[in-house]
Amino acid sequence: MALTVGLGAVALGCGDDFTPEEQGPEPPCHPAELEDDFSGDQLSLLWNEHGQTGTVGVAQGRAFVELAANQPSQNVGMTTEREYDLRGCNLWLEVPLVPPAEVQGGALLMAGLDQNHFAVIETWAGSLTAGLFVGGSFEAGTSTTYDASVHRWWRLREAGGTLHFETSPDAEQWNTLLQTASPASLEAVTVMLAAQISDPYGDVVRVEFDNLNLLP
Repeated sequence: MALTVGLGAVALGCGDDFTPEEQGPEPPCHPAELEDDFSGDQLSLLWNEHGQTGTVGVAQGRAFVELAANQPSQNVGMTTEREYDLRGCNLWLEVPLVPPAEVQGGALLMAGLDQNHFAVIETWAGSLTAGLFVGGSFEAGTSTTYDASVHRWWRLREAGGTLHFETSPDAEQWNTLLQTASPASLEAVTVMLAAQISDPYGDVVRVEFDNLNLLP
């Protein structure tokens, strides 16, 4: 799956307006300007849509992706217009709705340079997976049974040269799915929120996202 490279000339980072001796900002440090509560009735200017067989939009305070029924191999969603520096940063998201376990597919949060360099948290057929791809090869990964309440929030967090893949029921208490050495490509990444399936499904498949880098 290819990540659309952002058009911004400079990757936006966390900023340096505080030192380790001071208490960090609240919400936690995250790339400047990369926030979205998905209010209104359309996607903000942060995003470009991708995919042709589904629908991407905003309704009732959430972003949604709907995949068409009875269509195979769909990957539909939204990618950030700009690139962001995730070194020393957090990237988190609420995922209130994912496809049912019987669907061969799921919801995903990806951050990467291109289709060969990316970090991903995704559901697939009732499982939750975290993984890192570097140079087109699977660098690290793990998988567990998806639990809608336990895994409602997803987070990628880089600190001290380590990339953490985490989940939370409430955006307060976070549990580690995976941690691995941080790739160099985190300095300028595009973020993707999407839904995907590999096999046709008889009904429309819907995914919902909310509170990008915002607390409930």
